[in-house]
Amino acid sequence: MTAMTLLAKRQVVLPADLGQLLSLAPGAQVAVRLAPDGGSILIEPARPALKKPASVLFGRVTHIGKPVAIVREVQADGKTLKQQEAAQALLTSGEALFLPVTVMQELEWVLRGVYGLPRAEVQSVLSDLLHVEQVVIDRATAIAKALDGYEKGLDFSDALQLAQSKHCQALASFDNRFRKGVAKLSLAPPVRRP
Repeated sequence: MTAMTLLAKRQVVLPADLGQLLSLAPGAQVAVRLAPDGGSILIEPARPALKKPASVLFGRVTHIGKPVAIVREVQADGKTLKQQEAAQALLTSGEALFLPVTVMQELEWVLRGVYGLPRAEVQSVLSDLLHVEQVVIDRATAIAKALDGYEKGLDFSDALQLAQSKHCQALASFDNRFRKGVAKLSLAPPVRRP
């Protein structure tokens, strides 16, 4: 826990490491609310879009004409089906959940690489997941910005690296496609060859 001092106008200065963790730059809007315990305050990035129920994630993506949910594969053995049912139950339980940024990266890879879903469907699922009511996404602001780059043709992981490097003057990469894509889209920071 980080202690902050309440200033004269009831303002607090968010420590840089917390701001970076949440992808909050100066000028970013935050939501402040009383925590459920009634004795503490929660500060989180303001999300302009309305929160959605977890049910928006289930049965809406199609793969080879069959409905697929994020936590349900087209063909799965009994053990995997039980795990998928448990995951879906957790997502719809109303319990507060935290998804690390690495889970979002892996989910993009599974939807694209394993299921072979088109970019637009992958982007739609990830975007909806950002707005599920009881799910807190690690670095949600950076992921939202990465989804913008993804929509414009960047690889999701590359777009996420770029979004998390906004405080840098430049990013170094050996990936020619990444460098050319960022240059073509005039995104910042620029990506250079080391």
